[in-house]
Amino acid sequence: MDILYLSPADWDGPRGRFQHIARRFAETNRVLYADGLGVRGIGVADWRRSLCKVGLSLWPVPRCPTGVRGLWCVTPVAVPGQRHGLLRAVNRSLLKAFLRHHMRALHFEPPLVWIAYPHPSLVSLLDDLRPRAVVYDCVDDWPMFERAFSNIAAAEERLMGRADLVLVTVALLRDKASRFNARAFLVPNGVDVESFAEIPGEHGGEPPDIAALRRPRIGFVGNIAEWVDLGLIERVARIRPEWSFVFVGNYRAQQLRPRADNIHWLGYRPYESVPAYLRAFDVCIIPFVDSELTRSVDPLKLHEYLAAGKPVVSTPLPRVADFGDLVRVASGPEAFAAAISEALSSEPAERARRIAAARQNAWSLRVAEIASLVRTHLAIELEDR
Repeated sequence: MDILYLSPADWDGPRGRFQHIARRFAETNRVLYADGLGVRGIGVADWRRSLCKVGLSLWPVPRCPTGVRGLWCVTPVAVPGQRHGLLRAVNRSLLKAFLRHHMRALHFEPPLVWIAYPHPSLVSLLDDLRPRAVVYDCVDDWPMFERAFSNIAAAEERLMGRADLVLVTVALLRDKASRFNARAFLVPNGVDVESFAEIPGEHGGEPPDIAALRRPRIGFVGNIAEWVDLGLIERVARIRPEWSFVFVGNYRAQQLRPRADNIHWLGYRPYESVPAYLRAFDVCIIPFVDSELTRSVDPLKLHEYLAAGKPVVSTPLPRVADFGDLVRVASGPEAFAAAISEALSSEPAERARRIAAARQNAWSLRVAEIASLVRTHLAIELEDR
């Protein structure tokens, strides 16, 4: 099957649901993966990435990521704005020509269009791509992002109504999608369990940039943006100055980083190195703010933390509640610090329970579930390995 995968994430960026699903589909199908266009106006910090994307978009042939035989990657660009009708028309024409050119170059049959975000320009041209079917894989409440395009809510409603199948990651998103489409199904995030569940010390020592940090180490992996409660982090770090708080990921928040001797901002690290960082943590945290956006997330990091067998402390999130006593939940700095302290004393035998829970959410099971839904509701055979 030929799959045009319209993703919000750059292929070479932090690896998430989109790359995991595309990579697995490419083992037995052909996948043309189009890097993300974004859903909001660009800021100063985005210009470097934007210029790189312009350069990649001029590449004459699709990039074929190493080791993924059936997957090609292209980098479309669009004018970063949705306010004016002329800009929207220009974007639609550019994207249509760009995508159809690369589909022709690869001799794609009418593809299954897999769209994972409601970029208004992409939604407007779906029928021009002559899809065999359209699947919307909804992972976030997109209109709730800061500075999101003003027309993204309307675009998503059109997409939910147009899609032949809608997949969602949490119940709140299913409730939303069901208002527009009777074929809305819950398919939460997954995890590459074997990469994270290795025995500590099995593959050498700790990453050099963390080895010298004193224990206990309280760690976070992922983008640091508006959904992370920076105030909570700062206050907990003050309560427990003897703990090291370690953050691995791109810093995209608008406010300045909290500064303290025991807070360490390491920046982005490649996906392949993330398991080593998790093994070096004593407790993993999900310090999210309470908002409409975070109530609709299924944090990928939650699955990775559990697959690594690590104790987890999170602020209250609907998805976290599904894991019962495997995750300690607390709100407010004093309670959050106390929950971390309790997690530090957890029994070693709990590690096996966490890994067992992660195995129930393996990507292999998720992709098989997706293939079954596509087969049942769209009559399309989507091989899953």
